[in-house]
Amino acid sequence: MHERLGNYIREFEINLDQDHEIGVRLVCFGQAVTIHVQSVGYHGPDIITFFGMNSEGEKMQLIQHITQLSFLLIAVKKIADEPRRIGFLWEKEEKPAASE
Repeated sequence: MHERLGNYIREFEINLDQDHEIGVRLVCFGQAVTIHVQSVGYHGPDIITFFGMNSEGEKMQLIQHITQLSFLLIAVKKIADEPRRIGFLWEKEEKPAASE
């Protein structure tokens, strides 16, 4: 699941301009929460974790079981001078380490 999410994120980021970065919008109990995604992790075969912050700069972490994954990838205005791109994180994992 982590690998598939990485593919979705890379595809989404390809179409973003320099003023936007990837975000996740969650709707739960009638409230919407938007996270500026900084990284995505996993634990075991069934837990996905999104790390990031909201538009006020507060740190956020979403921990979700893969059977409950339901979120919307959105383009959000960048927080820093350069937009954050997280799709490259999976590319680093996929490349074999260079031997010395």
